[in-house]
Amino acid sequence: MPSKGPTRIEHILTALSGTPPFDSQALNTIMKGFSIKKAWAKTVGKNIAKRAQPLKIAGKTLYVTAATSTWMEELKYLKADIIKKLNYELKETAVEDIVFRLGKVSEDGGQQSAATKRGHKQPARRTMGITDDTIDRLVRSVKDGELREVIRRAIVKMQGKYTGQ
Repeated sequence: MPSKGPTRIEHILTALSGTPPFDSQALNTIMKGFSIKKAWAKTVGKNIAKRAQPLKIAGKTLYVTAATSTWMEELKYLKADIIKKLNYELKETAVEDIVFRLGKVSEDGGQQSAATKRGHKQPARRTMGITDDTIDRLVRSVKDGELREVIRRAIVKMQGKYTGQ
């Protein structure tokens, strides 16, 4: 019976090679981060999403950047409800705790560093903790160089799709 929805690239590559092509735990963390980023505004609403954004997921702890200390305190009161709604939206218990941190959040809901706001150039920063190094570690075990680059580009493209970059 055909499966509902798209086939995970991990399953395709495992079927081709007989072994998982990369660290599936790291891939799961990245995919969970994409899912949370995508569900965030729908879960918390546009008003909160303009003032707070998910930064990264570590285990089942979600780290969220809040624009002001006032919003950070307000979100602490909403934490249990946000966790419940996020897990419902994701159809799994992906988040058990949220840690709120004070930081810069741009008006469009994306994160923006103070250096960027002042006009200083800095390396591209990816949200949800996904850096070029993480992607490199993830695809390092793929032997075929061409396939490794295709997977790398697919991850970067997916990241842009879910983060609006």
